[in-house]
Amino acid sequence: LEAKDGAVRLAPTSAHYCPERICMQTGWINQPGASIICVPNKLVVRIKTMEDGVDAISR
Repeated sequence: LEAKDGAVRLAPTSAHYCPERICMQTGWINQPGASIICVPNKLVVRIKTMEDGVDAISR
């Protein structure tokens, strides 16, 4: 995982760790709700925000 200037991405790695490398093709993400998912490695990177301190509201 690489972080720079308020964004994150999965850094390039060998095909040994992630054969299809689809997760790396996602590139940099920096918006709330954006995510990168790497199925072979069971990894989820998601940008969340806590501006108002509430995750969700249910009625």
